[in-house]
This record gives sequence, structure tokens and C-alpha cells, in this order.
Amino acid sequence: MRVLIFGFLVFCVFGCNSASDELWLKVDMASLHDEGLFKPDEGDKISLAGSFNDWEAGEYYLQDIEDNWVYSYNLNELITEETGELEFKFVITSAKNRELVNGGWERIPNRSITPEDIRREQPVLNFNKPWSPLVTKKLSFRLNMSNQKVLGFFDPDMGDKVAVTGSFNNWNEEGVLLEPAEDSLVYQFTFPAEVRKHEPLVYTYLIIPGTGRNEKVVMPNKGREFINNRYYREELATEYFNNQKRVLRVELTEEWIAQKTLKQDDVLHLKLMWNGSQSRNYRMEPMGEGAYETALQIPETAADLKAKVMVNYEEEVYELNIIKVGLEGGSLLLGM
Repeated sequence: MRVLIFGFLVFCVFGCNSASDELWLKVDMASLHDEGLFKPDEGDKISLAGSFNDWEAGEYYLQDIEDNWVYSYNLNELITEETGELEFKFVITSAKNRELVNGGWERIPNRSITPEDIRREQPVLNFNKPWSPLVTKKLSFRLNMSNQKVLGFFDPDMGDKVAVTGSFNNWNEEGVLLEPAEDSLVYQFTFPAEVRKHEPLVYTYLIIPGTGRNEKVVMPNKGREFINNRYYREELATEYFNNQKRVLRVELTEEWIAQKTLKQDDVLHLKLMWNGSQSRNYRMEPMGEGAYETALQIPETAADLKAKVMVNYEEEVYELNIIKVGLEGGSLLLGM
């Protein structure tokens, strides 16, 4: 009896471990079947071709073991203790010699995967869709918020914070908070994150309004940047929210408007002029109680800045001969 028990234990230790150590490479072919590009009922098969067999198709066939359109191959037949990255592609072959897209080969770049990647993530790949293993990477961000403060969208004194979110955290709405540098409106943070090794890292910045904010304040785009998502670069550089580097905010107070005896239906514009010959008009928007404002981005190369307040596109009611706006932006209040 003891001999039988001992034999059973030996079987479990070696047999069970051996089964659990099997490395199954899997690919989901359901979508290709639905599109009519993979027809196993007509003899189509899928195989592995790679550096391990001189890229010959039709040697290592995958099987639909569970009858669920997920085809598998046991890599234990290919790998050894010295095996590192496997470079390969999936290939469809036709028993009826019908014409296959790209000759049956995947159109994506060669795949690469290690036995450890498979053990850790047990991925189910998709034909013609790239996949990369997760790796831990240290990410660094640095952002200048001075212009958003000028525009009134960011006020750290009211508890506003800035965060970064992206593909590294599944676009979490709260993001990862950046920390303010000393005595500045520059925010930065370095942290480790799990990212896909061969996939571009995409991200955006967002403003998180503080609890001290007035409820009437509305963040454009719910606090997110309205430019396209950013692509991460290894070199750390100071970025600007919405890429707005040189912003001027102009406010006309109710008292100033009254001085100019403007009518209620008058349309106000600010005409900005620079470099002697270039100009652009910006419509001034009512901000309640008879006041108006506008915000504009000034080209970094613009010099000799001047401006005029125009009424109904024609009448000039005020002229500003010298305007100084640095890279951190500036504001101009026309009042009593």
C-alpha cells in the first residue's frame, strides 16, 4: 500500500509539474473565419514559420483543441533551456491552392516572444494584430502650466492639480498626479509603469479642479487637453498644456465698456499686430455683467506686438502700442 502511495506521489510531482510547464502558443482565428479568409472546413490550416525552421510554412501546425477557433501549438517541442526570443509569424495554407491574401502570411512585422512572456501572460494572439509583452519602464513627465493659469483654467491656490494619463494606465480618469517644482508652475514626476514593449506609449495631460473652485467654472474638454494624444519620447523635455507656449489674455471690464459708450449688440474684436505687417483678429466674448474677454496664442517669433480694440469690424476704439508677452504668457486688463 505504501509503495502504491509513493508511486502516486511521484507521478503527481513529475507528471503534474510537466503538464503545468507546457508552453502553449495560441492564436484566435475567429474573426478571420467570419471574414471568409480562413476556411478549415475546406482544408485551410495554420502553422508557425520562423527563425527556428528557416521560415518554412507547413511544418508546425496549430490545432483547435477546444473547438473555439483558438488554435494552439505546444512550444515544448521547439524550445530548449537555451531558447531566448522566438521570432516567427503565423501562416495560413490552403489544401485547395486557392489564392490567399499575402500568400497566407501575416502582414505585420515578424513577431518575437520569449518562453517567459508566455508563462507570465499566457496571451491569446490575433492573426495580423501585433502583440508585445509587458515590461516595467520608468516614465518621466514635465509640464509647464503657466499659460493655463493666465487663461484662468488652472489655479493651484484653489487646489487645482495636474495629472497625466494614457495607455500605461488604461486611460484612468484620475491619472497620475504630477508634483510641483519649487516656486514655479512647472510640474513633474517619474514613476514605474508596465507598458507593452514594442507598442508606442500614448498619453495626455488633464487638469483636476480643486475643491475650492467655484462651481460655475467650466473646464474646456472636461479638463483634458484638446490637442491630439501625445507620443512618449525617452528624452525628458518641458511640455506645455495644449502646446500653448505664449498666450495673452485680454479683459475689458464693464466700466471700460461704459466709457466707450458701446451698444449692447456691438461686436468686439481684438486686432493683434506684429512684425510690422502681420495681424490677426480675435473675437471678444461676453463674460457676464457687460465685460468681455479673449485669449490668443502668439507666435514665438512675433515681435513689436501692438493691438487695437475694434467695434463691428470697422471702428477703432482703443489702441495698445506696446505689449510684452513672454513664453509664460501674460494678461491685460482694461478697466477704469
